[in-house]
Amino acid sequence: METMNVTCEACDASFRAPLEKAGRRVKCPACSAPIELPASDGVAHAVEAPASGPADMPIAASAHAAQNALPPAAIGGALAGGIIGALVWAGIVLATEYEIGYVAWGVGALVGGAAVFMGAAGRSAGIVCGLIALVSIFGGRWLSASWILSDARDEYIESELTPDLHTEYQADAELWRDVDRGDSGAVKAFMIERAYSTPPVAVAEVADFNEFVAPRLEFFADESPTLEEWHAFEAAFFPAMSFEFFKDSFSAIDLLFAFLGISTAFGLVSKRGEG
Repeated sequence: METMNVTCEACDASFRAPLEKAGRRVKCPACSAPIELPASDGVAHAVEAPASGPADMPIAASAHAAQNALPPAAIGGALAGGIIGALVWAGIVLATEYEIGYVAWGVGALVGGAAVFMGAAGRSAGIVCGLIALVSIFGGRWLSASWILSDARDEYIESELTPDLHTEYQADAELWRDVDRGDSGAVKAFMIERAYSTPPVAVAEVADFNEFVAPRLEFFADESPTLEEWHAFEAAFFPAMSFEFFKDSFSAIDLLFAFLGISTAFGLVSKRGEG
């Protein structure tokens, strides 16, 4: 049987189609995309099919191309699934204030399922989807941890930085102007007078005062801030999102579900190639 060489524009898979189907529509065996076969001139595209090939198959697909495919649409589907999954996970945390580890498993399934639906298949494609799931899972967790930290900061500012405390800082700042910062005895006397400590004042207490309290007093002394300006100043002192905070937000069960999510994304795609 004479055949023609055909390349799918959707996934770049190459296969052979019977010459008698020239000018007709067939489906790509790798991604099922419809392909309009060119009209045959009877000679240029004709090649003799291998004698060992099955004579009753309408299209003899390239096994490698059919079992290993990662069209651009599949990458886009996996990325979209990962972004949606990450946002859903972070949204659940924001709404419930509770970390649900097995959502990570769902994120991996969403990434792998979207990729398979768009034509991904094979081990190589599975590795790519596993990496996308990895980034999506940890990205969603980073986002949720950032939201938790932001909520904690807002709650602290609202509950602790009261108008009464603002007034106290203003009064303390007026006295702080006249204190010799280089005289530890003067600093200790100020701490006792303004109830920041009780005698005897330890050296470590003075160090903490100079690190955490003195900058605030100097800010009040120099700027005389409003309550809102003070809140903005304090927000800058609040611990920023860090790798340590992110790492500590994970438990062993969270890591297990993250692994399951990544392996699920890989498994869904790689097993399709085996089929």
